Amino acid sequence: MAGKERLAKAGDTVIIPPEVPHLFWNSFHVDAHYIQEFRPALSIAEFFDTFFALSRDGKLNEQGVPNFFHASLIMLAHNKDIRVTSPPWPVQYFTYKMLAPIGTLMGYKPFYHSLEK
Repeated sequence: MAGKERLAKAGDTVIIPPEVPHLFWNSFHVDAHYIQEFRPALSIAEFFDTFFALSRDGKLNEQGVPNFFHASLIMLAHNKDIRVTSPPWPVQYFTYKMLAPIGTLMGYKPFYHSLEK
């Protein structure tokens, strides 16, 4: 978080202030579970629903990201909720705006629902 690594253990609470770059991962070979809360929530649930559905359907790459065209549509739809830390937001926004129309032509949508029932 903000360029510093932090180890969270069972029972820990981690508060990430708004606009602070961060990422998280599980470096162990066992499943990890956590509860995440966003305030204000905005449309973050739809963002994660989309990513989890894409993951279930095998539509993410090894880094857990959809292709650039699809990602552009998703990120534009959720840019008030979540942004990647790099490159700077103006560069991201310009790139997304350029790629999103191609993604639309390819049939991608900013929201995705799993094929699993």
